[in-house]
Amino acid sequence: MKLSEKTLELNICAQVSTSIICFTPNPYLLWFGLTQKQEARAGFDACTKLGGRLLVFQFKASNRQLQNGMRRFLLPHGQLEALQRLAQYRPSHHFVFVAFPLVGTTSELQRYPDLLEATWLLNVASPSLKNMQPPSRRNGCHNVYVAPGSIVLRSEPVAGEAVRLRELINELLYNPSIGIDIQPEPREPKPLEPEPRKPEPELLEVILKEAPSLAGATVAALLIPGTRILR
Repeated sequence: MKLSEKTLELNICAQVSTSIICFTPNPYLLWFGLTQKQEARAGFDACTKLGGRLLVFQFKASNRQLQNGMRRFLLPHGQLEALQRLAQYRPSHHFVFVAFPLVGTTSELQRYPDLLEATWLLNVASPSLKNMQPPSRRNGCHNVYVAPGSIVLRSEPVAGEAVRLRELINELLYNPSIGIDIQPEPREPKPLEPEPRKPEPELLEVILKEAPSLAGATVAALLIPGTRILR
């Protein structure tokens, strides 16, 4: 049976959360999703914050494996553009990806249950995608051909930056200059009263702009310290 995007999304997010339990002082990742209307505008399925970075994912599913071993996915051009706009805000802190799991059926999932290893990410901020033209197809979708270490978008073939999901998570966990310092130096005890922090208006603006609703405001409030929800 073919796996739906939602099934893959739920299991991938669960495996990402499980993978960090032993490595962070706060092992609980908060994942946020959008309504269908919000997703149509913002272009992504789920986001979370890890290692001081906002990770944004659009998940794809496909059981179409070609004879050459590559798997074919569909990516709407409008969705790609929405994700690229999102990635332009504070690009050093926002990682925006399209996730392509090389597992498409229940039988494949039973054989290859490690989705962090089986999922390849397209970095939408790749320079090669900067001037990506709309496809000539009526459905407005790019055919995306994915194999381990390779992601190619068509109509005109454009190679994107392919990153294995497990490698991304490991980089965020083990590289202190990018992610979380898992062995912090001892610090003097601090007062119980938390130190006030200023909100980040750039991220607040993009969340509210791309997903304008109370749900979008809730995401911003939980991801950005100091942000309040106005009813």
